[in-house]
Amino acid sequence: MVAGVQALPSERPVQWDTPEELADLFSVYVGRERGEDKQAAMQALLGLSEADAASLKDLVASGAFRLEAEAEEAESFF
Repeated sequence: MVAGVQALPSERPVQWDTPEELADLFSVYVGRERGEDKQAAMQALLGLSEADAASLKDLVASGAFRLEAEAEEAESFF
């Protein structure tokens, strides 16, 4: 996604119907990409505030992040 925006820049963040999915996407990205510049680019692309991004980074760093679908699947297993 970041490479696509670098190739075809846009001044607006992506439009998404479900904000929670943006948070999940950013959290997964932060968990896999350690580069601060790339994280900042993804944050801007998704239109996340500094506070939201910092909160999500803290959640990922604590090891408490789970995708919504994974959490629901784990709860409905039994």
